[in-house]
Amino acid sequence: MGFYSEILLTTTKIASYADSTEELWQHLQFTGSRRFDFLNEYKQLSEQLVALGFSTVLSVHVNNTPLDGDDIEDYLDNPTSIRNWEVRLNKLPMINRVHDDGWHYNFFLTADKCERWIKTLQPLVSTCPINQYAMLRVWVGDLQDSFGGKTIQFLSPADRECKVPDVLFHQLPVSDRLKESIHFITTDDILIKPSNWQIVFQRDSSLEQALKYKACVVLATCLVNEFYTSEKVIIDGIRRIVLKISDGNETTTNTVYSQLQEVVAWIFEDRVSIRKKLFNERLSLDLESDDTLLGSLIKCLPSALSQAKERYNFVIIDRKDAYVKELKELLKDIRTQSELYAGKIRSLLSNFLRDLLAALVLIGFTIFTKFTDQEALADNNRLRLVFNALAIYFIASIVLQSIIDCTDILVSKREMFYWKNATKELLPEKDFTKHIENSLKGRRYALRAIYPVVAIFYGGIAAVCFYFPEIYDCWIRK
Repeated sequence: MGFYSEILLTTTKIASYADSTEELWQHLQFTGSRRFDFLNEYKQLSEQLVALGFSTVLSVHVNNTPLDGDDIEDYLDNPTSIRNWEVRLNKLPMINRVHDDGWHYNFFLTADKCERWIKTLQPLVSTCPINQYAMLRVWVGDLQDSFGGKTIQFLSPADRECKVPDVLFHQLPVSDRLKESIHFITTDDILIKPSNWQIVFQRDSSLEQALKYKACVVLATCLVNEFYTSEKVIIDGIRRIVLKISDGNETTTNTVYSQLQEVVAWIFEDRVSIRKKLFNERLSLDLESDDTLLGSLIKCLPSALSQAKERYNFVIIDRKDAYVKELKELLKDIRTQSELYAGKIRSLLSNFLRDLLAALVLIGFTIFTKFTDQEALADNNRLRLVFNALAIYFIASIVLQSIIDCTDILVSKREMFYWKNATKELLPEKDFTKHIENSLKGRRYALRAIYPVVAIFYGGIAAVCFYFPEIYDCWIRK
């Protein structure tokens, strides 16, 4: 925003009057013993801050005494009475405010002080400002060209606005994704946000290189398997190696920074565990006992990434062939299960028709040929026993068939899942279940619909047999 560049211009004038300047991230202090006209600039700065709603962040001491508005006017009328002065600015309330454009703002008078601040940052902790603030812009008084990315920007006062160029950049993982692949064994409040350190448009200044070094530390940390402290991380490849992330002496170039982004983006694009394992296997072979992680990456990054990509392609092709073979075996198993459902339906219907036909034959050709007298037919107890036995047979038949068929289907299903767990290694449980559900859904619905219908017929025939004499009296003898 333009008003911060104006504040920066005013504070720069005050600094020109001061004998010494102390500049930190959240604090700015000027001290002087001459150039008493600093009070005019102080009044202007105060008005600028009040206009933004910051009325308590600025203070001034003259002759070791704090001043208010009236005192300032007195000293302006009598400037020779000023022996020493001190101006203090608390920048923290200004930094914490989120402006209408969604950005947090801060400023430094010089790129040198800003660079010193960057070099003191701990980029892996949550209290680091670049991790803490989602979108941060820093105005730097003597910066020639702006640089930064979508979340962090260092701006020159000459640039009234900063637009991120429409260029392709690597998709870096978010913090939650990193927690899934890195085992954090620490009590420190660690927060790794590589995208917050991403620089999209570059100007190759010393300030930018200092920021890129910290960004490289963050990117290198994304590759570890276990994190204890910045002095102790573990790379688990062919060898399990304990080392520290960096020592501050590594030389990071634009090429190293770009390659680190590439490898982190590639690893977290898909199948993270496999890609990280392949890359770290190559990396662990090249690591020396006195190397830091970042130093080793600088030496062997291109070759390690190239080899990891080649090995990954072979691994994925092999796994794809095995996956297709395993899927074919699964489809055969599902087809067998589907035939089992169909067989149960067919056998149930055939059994029902067989039982019905047997009953008709038994009644028509065996019983009624022995009874010619209708009265004897109606009153004969042996005939009642025959029909009761026939009814019991029908009920027992449907019950036993239901028990046996349901048991066969459940056992077959358990066997299918048992063999899946015992022999199948490439097919995920979710995909396995989906294939079964989609393939057998129609068969299951058919079985669940037809079985109750046939069971009702069985029950109906059994009821007719139980009450045959009464039915005979009501409908036939009548």
